[in-house]
Amino acid sequence: MNAFWGGILKYIAQIFAGIIVQMTPVLLDELKEVLINLYKKALATPNPWDDFGIGLLLDIFGIPKPPIE
Repeated sequence: MNAFWGGILKYIAQIFAGIIVQMTPVLLDELKEVLINLYKKALATPNPWDDFGIGLLLDIFGIPKPPIE
């Protein structure tokens, strides 16, 4: 990835991080649960882009990836 896209992704991550810390804890917990469930489902598919896409969302929102079962 070149420096341009790296900078864009970093900027987007900072925006989302600022929004996330302002969310109500109940909604934040729900968002975490949804994304973690999607990640587990993505791992079960043969498409590696599923894993990458949902993993990227987890990274952007600062949610740790669950261990692979």
